[in-house]
Amino acid sequence: MLVPLFLYVRKGYMAARRNKVIATLQSILFPEGDNQKTDTIEDMMQLTSNRFTTDQLLDYYLKIKGLQLLDLNTMKDESICKFLMEPTIIRLRYDELVLFYEKFINYPQVHGLNAVGGIAKGV
Repeated sequence: MLVPLFLYVRKGYMAARRNKVIATLQSILFPEGDNQKTDTIEDMMQLTSNRFTTDQLLDYYLKIKGLQLLDLNTMKDESICKFLMEPTIIRLRYDELVLFYEKFINYPQVHGLNAVGGIAKGV
């Protein structure tokens, strides 16, 4: 009798903790609020031809963009680190993945480096 009760309480605790982590990541990744989140999810819906649900796309965005922005080595919140290290619910096709990275993952461009090596002149 106690085991099912324990499992039920544990499942509720895990869901509450996950919701708290998602809310924290949303406040970090969408500083402008729900409008920014809605616009991002709509862009991802177009990018994937509406193959996934809003929750699936939000999970993917939070994990990929969160891993890019947050330094897990200095992160104090263990539950955020665990959430970000979980595999994403969905997988994008190669063409969708390229478009996603072009649109949402903004890596700084390295200027002044020559492809062969050394500093490029006139850059």
